[in-house]
Formats: sequence, C-alpha cells, structure tokens
Amino acid sequence: MLTRSIQRPLTQAIQVADRIAAGDLSTRVQLTQADEFGHLLRALERMAQQLSSVVGEVAQRSAAAAREIKTLIGASVERVESGAGLVTQTGAVMEEIVSSVKRVTDPIGEIASAATEQRDGIAQVNVAVSNLDQMTQQNAALVEQSAAAAQSLREQAQRLAEVVSVFKV
Repeated sequence: MLTRSIQRPLTQAIQVADRIAAGDLSTRVQLTQADEFGHLLRALERMAQQLSSVVGEVAQRSAAAAREIKTLIGASVERVESGAGLVTQTGAVMEEIVSSVKRVTDPIGEIASAATEQRDGIAQVNVAVSNLDQMTQQNAALVEQSAAAAQSLREQAQRLAEVVSVFKV
C-alpha cells in the first residue's frame, strides 16, 4: 500500500510530464492529494498552462510576422513589376536612340565624303596656283631679260647711229 501510494502519483506525474514533452499542453491533472506529489502535479499543470500561454503568444507573433512578410512580398512584387515596366520603356527608348543614330550616320558619311572631295579639289587648286606662281616668276624673269636685251639693243642702235652719222648719204 505504501508502494502504491507513492507509485501511483509518481506514475501520474511522469505521464503528465511525458504529455507536456510531447507537445500536449491541454493536459489537466486531477489533484486528490495535498502532499509533495500533489504539489508536483500542480507544478506540472501550471507549467503546461504557462507553456500553452507562451506557445499561443509565439503563434500570434508568428502569424503577425507572416502577415507582415506577405505584405512585404506583395510590395516587392509590385516594385519588381514596376521595375520591369521601366526596363521595357528604357529598352524602347534605347531602340529609338539607336535608330536615330543610324539615321544620322548616313548623312555624316556623305558629309565626310564631300569634305574629302573638297579637300582634294582645294589641293588641286593649290597645285595650280603654285604652278601659276612659278610661271609668273618665269615670265617676270623673261620680261626683265627682254627689257635688258631691249636696253642693250637701244644702246647698240645709238652707237650704230653715231657710227653711221659720219657717213653722209
């Protein structure tokens, strides 16, 4: 009887502790004794109640955190969609810019070709002007030589006229 009076409340306390350890926080203990076993069982019941309260609180916080995460994910999805739209718009603008650059490239090529032709034409004009300058210098030298020859002929004609003046005809 002594063993039974110790063994039964001890077994009951172990069962309560095992159920709490397994996650069953709804365990209710019927207290029939006011001795140490009764205190132990009351303590186990209070522990189950407090754990139940803590678990409920954690569940509420987890639910609130899950709602907040859902809201943040929704906002992120909206931002990603908005960013995708901006990327699409940017792509369209970039295509327009590339198209504009291509349209400008052809006239610039024509301008470059025309500038090259003008440069070549100016080079030819410079050569012609240089040739004209050389010819002008040569002509000026010939004119000086002709003037010198004419002076020499004049002087010779004067001498000849002096020499011939001695003769009367």
